[in-house]
Amino acid sequence: MRLWTMQTPDVDLGDIHYTVDHSKSQYAATFPKYPALCKRLSEQLQLGTDQYVWCLLQDENTWDGCGKWEFNVPDEYVRLICSITWHWILTRSNEDDIKCTPPEEIYDICWTLNINMSRKSVGFTRDTFSEQFHSVWREKNPDELWDMLEVHEVGNTCTTALVLLPVADWITSRLR
Repeated sequence: MRLWTMQTPDVDLGDIHYTVDHSKSQYAATFPKYPALCKRLSEQLQLGTDQYVWCLLQDENTWDGCGKWEFNVPDEYVRLICSITWHWILTRSNEDDIKCTPPEEIYDICWTLNINMSRKSVGFTRDTFSEQFHSVWREKNPDELWDMLEVHEVGNTCTTALVLLPVADWITSRLR
């Protein structure tokens, strides 16, 4: 499976001894429970380790000064994750964050897919869609979200992948 990830310039995924420190992730600043959630993620998926790299299933053109890595990973080493579910788990981990919304680009994709699939829905506005979309996720308790996290096939751009370290054997390119 062809995958991409972006990492800060100091990360060398080609080093078979490289380890991930989830507490130093950019997400840890926004979501203080991020390291604990990554540990729970590895337990939920029975990975046996919290040493994994998040990957995209589509190449992105913008990488905000990070290094871009491309991999060709055998399917059996890839775990697929629902990005929307992971976002809700992260957001709900902040007890002071009452309003939980998915990243705008995911919401836009879901709205576009809905419009393309249900053109006959008269009176179905973006606001109506927004309320229905959010209510589905708001109604899920944390355990239900964790149970929905792993997916077994690639969805419409709302799927991401985890690949266990080391990944050195699967690197096909590295751009800075």
